[in-house]
Amino acid sequence: MKLIEILLFVIILFCVDGEDGHTGTGISTDTRIQSGGLAPAQQFHHQGSDILKRNSDLKKPYIDVHHSPNVTALRDVDTQFTCRVYNIGNRTLSWLKHGEVLLLAVGRYTYTSDLRFEAVHVPHSLDWILRIKSPKPSDTGLYECQVSSTPHISHQIHLTVKEAESSILGGPDMIVEVGSTINLTCLVRNTPQPPEYVGWFLSGKEITYHGPRPGVSLITDKGEITVSTIILTRAVSTDTGRYSCEPENAPTSFINLHVIQGYKPAEWSAGNCISATLLPVVFFYFTSE
Repeated sequence: MKLIEILLFVIILFCVDGEDGHTGTGISTDTRIQSGGLAPAQQFHHQGSDILKRNSDLKKPYIDVHHSPNVTALRDVDTQFTCRVYNIGNRTLSWLKHGEVLLLAVGRYTYTSDLRFEAVHVPHSLDWILRIKSPKPSDTGLYECQVSSTPHISHQIHLTVKEAESSILGGPDMIVEVGSTINLTCLVRNTPQPPEYVGWFLSGKEITYHGPRPGVSLITDKGEITVSTIILTRAVSTDTGRYSCEPENAPTSFINLHVIQGYKPAEWSAGNCISATLLPVVFFYFTSE
């Protein structure tokens, strides 16, 4: 009898709970709909759309500009551009040059007739490369990598091609007084490697410490910028002339040296030897030994 009573009690409780609109978890169906603002079926559809959109965004191609930098190259030294692209899929990447609106390459195929250009891509790599052999100053300019997405995306890379150069400090004219020390310094820049040799010449004749002129010192410090210095002690009038710095892998630079007795700046600026149009002139004074 007691067992029947217990069963009836459980049945009554279940019926009362159902009439209140509660499930076995004690949470009403109405409450669940109100908390999300959507019915369960609508919530599922909305969440699915968000996931698809996020997945679609993740699959869109994009260019990593931080790994697609501008390039500075030296004349006749091979160089290359890199365009790093994520999620390119079955799309193609093209290389163009601005100014001439010139199509250089599509994918791994080179389209320009300039054989110095070559498109390179290793399968499954993120990096698309355009190589240039023996670049020239005329190659300087804007280049663009472009992905054939809809809409297309692109990134511009600037190439600067520098030529080797040398310059003598204090040029184009220098004035020193008789008896002082002559100090000429030549800077050599933008060379693939430091010059093996830098020669100094006066009116076409090489100056060395083995030569007839005493008191000659030559110092060369090789590096990214090579510095070559020639020192001539106790300047005499015969030291006057056109000096040249001649690196073996860079153009020659010149300076006109004037050795005078009793130097007076006012007289020289108004005289015929150095016209006023050449001023200001950098003057170096050194005490005589």
